[in-house]
Amino acid sequence: MQKHCFQAPEQNDWQEFKPLFGGGKIKICDTLRAVTPFGGLSVLIEFLGRIGLVEQLQSQEFYQPKSPNHYRPGQILVGFMLSVIAGAQRFAHANQLRADRALHALLGLKRFPSDDTILNYFRRFTQAEIERFWRPLWRWLISRLPWQPNGYSLDLDSTIFRAMALSNKELPEATILAGRAD
Repeated sequence: MQKHCFQAPEQNDWQEFKPLFGGGKIKICDTLRAVTPFGGLSVLIEFLGRIGLVEQLQSQEFYQPKSPNHYRPGQILVGFMLSVIAGAQRFAHANQLRADRALHALLGLKRFPSDDTILNYFRRFTQAEIERFWRPLWRWLISRLPWQPNGYSLDLDSTIFRAMALSNKELPEATILAGRAD
């Protein structure tokens, strides 16, 4: 195989493969560049940047980290949110994003918070911190919604609540509630 002139210097030779089903050819090459299976999160990361979430989180920080290797509290919260959106169903699943250098670059982080870091973050919240941190953040989020003459309604899927009640279990940690405008 020969290298193509448009190929980046850190790439190895291209290899051509014939698809198992169908015709045509597929070209594959190795690269030293960071790649991610979570590239779709780039749209959400861009959105969070445009709405000013980082600035809001920085203005609402309820504790000041003292360690020289600390994460900002907002970085931990965003790390948790992205973990859930990427499919994490347990705190330990957040570690799947720790090795993803391309995702770190999209976030502007040198490293991604571990599951222990995320757990310790949420353990810091007392009722007073919840009131001081989440209420202003919630008000800010709600204020970003466009005005609707008939207001908004919250549509909850009662099948989740009923199934949990019948099994005498609590809602899973990552249960997502969605709202819609009428």
